[in-house]
Amino acid sequence: MNALKINYQHIILEKEQLEDDAELNQYRIQKEEPVKISEFFLRDFNYLLVNENSIELVIPDILKNEGICQRKIDNFQSDFHQSLDKESQVIELLPHDKFLKRTVELKIKALPQANYAIFIQKNNQHAKELDIWRTIPCQSEEDGLLKLHLNSFSFMFISSDPKGQFSVEEKKTEQELKQSNVKFHKFLPGLNFVVSKPCSDECRKAQDFPTYVLSSGYVTEFHICDLDKYKCPCGDELSTYQISQIIIMQAEAKIQYALDLGPGKKTPTQKTDIVAKGNDIMVIGNGCPIKYKKFTISVVAAATDPQDIKDLAKAGFLQLDENGNAIGKMFQLNNDSGVCIKVLVGKFYNGEGFTLESFKQNAGKDLRENNFQVEITQNLDQFVKLIKDGKYSSAMIISDHISQPFKCTQAQKNEYVEAVYTFWKKGNGLMIFEENDTTDDRLSNIALRKLLGFTLHGNDPGCQVLIPSTSIIPEKGKFSVHEIFTGIVGKIHEGVTIARPKGVLPPSIQVIAKSSSDKPCIMCYDDQNFGRVVIDTGFTKLYQQFYKKTAGTSKYIQNAVVWINRANLS
Repeated sequence: MNALKINYQHIILEKEQLEDDAELNQYRIQKEEPVKISEFFLRDFNYLLVNENSIELVIPDILKNEGICQRKIDNFQSDFHQSLDKESQVIELLPHDKFLKRTVELKIKALPQANYAIFIQKNNQHAKELDIWRTIPCQSEEDGLLKLHLNSFSFMFISSDPKGQFSVEEKKTEQELKQSNVKFHKFLPGLNFVVSKPCSDECRKAQDFPTYVLSSGYVTEFHICDLDKYKCPCGDELSTYQISQIIIMQAEAKIQYALDLGPGKKTPTQKTDIVAKGNDIMVIGNGCPIKYKKFTISVVAAATDPQDIKDLAKAGFLQLDENGNAIGKMFQLNNDSGVCIKVLVGKFYNGEGFTLESFKQNAGKDLRENNFQVEITQNLDQFVKLIKDGKYSSAMIISDHISQPFKCTQAQKNEYVEAVYTFWKKGNGLMIFEENDTTDDRLSNIALRKLLGFTLHGNDPGCQVLIPSTSIIPEKGKFSVHEIFTGIVGKIHEGVTIARPKGVLPPSIQVIAKSSSDKPCIMCYDDQNFGRVVIDTGFTKLYQQFYKKTAGTSKYIQNAVVWINRANLS
């Protein structure tokens, strides 16, 4: 059903515009009243909707003097433009793809506070062959005027917000959705396939779902022709050739493709990268596999800062929980490999209420919910035995403390260090926790010295929270833009009293968070030849009274354990 108001749009039947009361009354329509176009109405009358929206591209005089100009293009060659909104005028800005020092202002006369999307295409080989469009969701002001300032584009058109194009308009009951065996939803961060006309024209159920989205998340070297079989609401299997577009959202994609030129002919393999950050969406209009002899795509999460997530929420593409973090697994690192990943935890401090049971109820519970099998031991000999047996792909070491030193012999420590080192050299990940007033003989430090060539010391006052930064280099009291902090808009507890690195850090160590004392408090190591390592200098954040106190601590622990398991989740 489509609902519209007469004062915003005219209705044309059989190419005759209905304007006066007599003509409207003929179809039982009153001025200013919402009009519902029924199926009967659609079938029996040839109707068009004539929008009163107009586009005005304002080029500053100083740019005109530099030769910047515009022109309108009719019959623009783009399958995506034709399928989405062929009536929308395409505007060309000349010269192509020039980055302008002064912005061009785009003014759109629109409906008040209505959702729109601006589609921009570059003038290069990949953009033309793949029909790539950058999509910018936007909303008009109360006066119905939408303004956008651009520094560069070649081709542009404007249409309604793409959220409505790629989602089910009519709400279905939960039972109907389960019976259909198809996930109907808006597109999500990562890789999405838009499926148009999912079944035959005779399929009644398919008519209710003319367009829907298949979301594949983040993938490594995905062959488009290998897309898993999916089903129409009627239950029939569908062909991958019914894919019409590919959507990239909040992700970075690497594509290799060769066009099909007919029997035995193809273009040379081409490579291109696509980046969709913030609330921008990248659309590949030529998404149908039949067009290609080869099409592979790898999609990884784009580094996003908290403002990106807030913008996406404001644009309506996601929801936030009560803590301000994005809802959904797409907004955190996940163990979606289908493989049972075992995590070994050596918990060697048991004071101040930090009991085995409290760890299980907090961090342990979160890891299990993220599809990890967690084994926790407080016995050093048992830890060494388990880390040697090859069943675990990552380990967490929560060090002992000077107030409660772990009682063991030097021989036991030596065996422990060698076991951890061997485990790490095989590509297995580690997350090492320390706390204030540590000494060189603590279990964390003897491992760090052997593996990475530095140790921790000091007792900096903490009990503050870390907030998000918009930089890859963290400032005082902030955590940086990094995969480990994916989707975290809220705060992370820094610890009560915390340690810091002793001396200068090796160049292989990346600082990703700084404490309220402006010292490194979360660091990481990433080398393809060894396992990944996360170093956290304040394990008191794991205490029950602090773990749930901040919105981001729980998600940080889950993300970090996924991150150190890179080799096993690839």
